[in-house]
Amino acid sequence: MKFANRAKNIKNAPIINEDADQKALLRKYEAELKKLRDELEERNKIFSDKKRVTQLEEDKKKAEQDKVAAFAMLEARSREFIQEREERKKLEVISISLFILLFFRRKLEQCILKCWLEEEKLKILHNSEALWKNINR
Repeated sequence: MKFANRAKNIKNAPIINEDADQKALLRKYEAELKKLRDELEERNKIFSDKKRVTQLEEDKKKAEQDKVAAFAMLEARSREFIQEREERKKLEVISISLFILLFFRRKLEQCILKCWLEEEKLKILHNSEALWKNINR
């Protein structure tokens, strides 16, 4: 039973008997060279892929830095715009206030002028009445 179990587990690897002549060795070496070339090509491809991945990662980092810089610049421009808008509002308020002050100053001057004219008119009227009284006497 033990022998049968061991015999069952034996595995044979059949090999073609080749003569160790020059043609057989040449075919063997050519097969080995092909295998090594394929392996080298695969490794170069992996190295090339790693190099490309590294380049892509660097491009990604640069793009991220550019994005951050663009956001910073946009934020700065936004702050400048807001500040400029606030200054423009202040100037508008000052301008409107100045306009209102000038308007009321002109109205005040007109009122003062009317009052002065009324006073002068009354003085002239008073003087003319006094002259008429003197003439009539």
